[in-house]
Amino acid sequence: MKFITVSGPPSSGKTAVVLRAIEQLPPGIRVGVVKFDCLNAADKEIYERYGIPVKVGIAGSLCPDHFFIINIEAALQWGIEQGFDVLISESAGLCNRCSPHIRNVTAVCVIDNLSGINTPKKIGPMLKFADIVAVTKGDIVSQAEREVFYSRISQVNPRARIMRVNGITGQGCTQLVRAIMAADDTETLVDGHLRFSMPSALCNYCLGQTLIGESSAGNVRRIDFSTDYQDKKLPVVERREGNVTMNSARVRDLITNWTFERLFGQYPYAANIFEAIRLDDWRREETLVDLLNRHPSESFTDYGYTKATFVQTVLKYVEEEDAREPLHLDEVRSIRIFGGKDKDGKPEELDLELQVGEVLCIVGPTGSGKSRLLEDIESLAQRDTPTGRTVLVNDAVPNDEQRYEMNRRLVAHLTQNMNFVVDLTVAEFIEMHAKALEADDVQRKCAEVIKEANRLSGERFDASTPVTQLSGGQSRALMIADVAVLSTSPIILIDEIENAGICKEEALELLVQREKIVLMATHNPVLALMGNRRAVLENGAVKTVVETTEAERANLGLLKDVDLFLLGLRERIRCGESFDDGLRENLQKAIG
Repeated sequence: MKFITVSGPPSSGKTAVVLRAIEQLPPGIRVGVVKFDCLNAADKEIYERYGIPVKVGIAGSLCPDHFFIINIEAALQWGIEQGFDVLISESAGLCNRCSPHIRNVTAVCVIDNLSGINTPKKIGPMLKFADIVAVTKGDIVSQAEREVFYSRISQVNPRARIMRVNGITGQGCTQLVRAIMAADDTETLVDGHLRFSMPSALCNYCLGQTLIGESSAGNVRRIDFSTDYQDKKLPVVERREGNVTMNSARVRDLITNWTFERLFGQYPYAANIFEAIRLDDWRREETLVDLLNRHPSESFTDYGYTKATFVQTVLKYVEEEDAREPLHLDEVRSIRIFGGKDKDGKPEELDLELQVGEVLCIVGPTGSGKSRLLEDIESLAQRDTPTGRTVLVNDAVPNDEQRYEMNRRLVAHLTQNMNFVVDLTVAEFIEMHAKALEADDVQRKCAEVIKEANRLSGERFDASTPVTQLSGGQSRALMIADVAVLSTSPIILIDEIENAGICKEEALELLVQREKIVLMATHNPVLALMGNRRAVLENGAVKTVVETTEAERANLGLLKDVDLFLLGLRERIRCGESFDDGLRENLQKAIG
């Protein structure tokens, strides 16, 4: 039986992710769930509503981790007795210190974009030691904030596979399902080990004491409330002699010749492997073997390592980074979309190829499937979305890295939601995003983003404006400029740009000038005619693709005049003017 552990902070969407993944498992797979929680678990009724066998355990006054590990072997055996093919344990992470991941058992951590960009550094072992990090609620925040969030996850856990999952629609669960089906079978957890030590304490409070004060002292860790805020040197670590056995020239070179300055210069996220077990007293000029020799074995065994296995962990990360193939985003020349099915299950007759520099406008009534088409392209669908569509890149099936690499996506998606949850100024946020994308000449590009955003926005803002104080139109203008200037993604998706109250024609021209493939869902006739073609949707499928004709382009000038007239009326409304003059006559003058 395949056994998967799922953890995450409260309300991050763990249950929704598990349900959507179960829905996408191959037919005939029997699956059960064990839910561990602290005080109550209303999710039991949810799982039962979907017909999924579930057992629930409430930790009550016990540490959730202790409760989990005491019961997890019995839970596994229950799953085997029931004849499940897959058993998923879902556990609470209320203190963000929990560590319910087990060695040789696929571990998933679910966190959400709304929790803030610093959350990955606050969660602890359940994120740092996860194999997979599923990020939810990404459709609510801006593209830039999503990318910063992914970067922060990679800094904390450079080895994890990051997946963007929509717990409502199930978009993004395909890769999670693959990981579940590829997991090794687990028959018993007896003599197994947690990946990280549990929170530990044995004091009077653990035994039911409630009285506060010195008389209640036990084996506890106290906060230093002294007023001495001078910097203190790290305590001297006991020195233990002895070398780690080295079995290859590669290992020998890595741990004896590479200084930490060189190691972290070439592999910056490797520092998190050391910080995860509190080996953060490394010195720039020393080597890994120097660090190993001045730390006792207990510094490693407390976290489930020996010195040798810790070296293997570092080496494995380095080898994975060396083996990572570059995405060559600048080599994307085209995408090709093959039809799936409409809402009634009828075949969608579609074979549509788009080249770099081309704009495809997606039109159709509300509810016709425009956003769904954009989501299929964003996920580079391979008949694994509800529509059954297929998307090729350069006439080839995209590999998993092209589809799922979060920090270097082929596709940037500007949704209708441009919310920010970070407490930063415009300049600070854009600079943070630029660094997350490893952009060069950061200051110049940040200044260019702000300049272009103000050109698109109706009301100007400056670099010191908090992003949370931007209007909807200003936020949209900032993110369009951000994508145009900073994003390396060659494919840009835009959902109804006209709703932002910005200079939409200039925004579209800015994106096209950057040699990107642009797909835009719109109801605006001016934007629709600015595209090279229009995909017309009906009942969830592309009904036809219309080439923009020369006659239509000739009429575009007239439509722009009408649009400018309406913009003028909008400005008059904003200025408090009335409309008691002859609008019909003024319109006729405006359009000649």
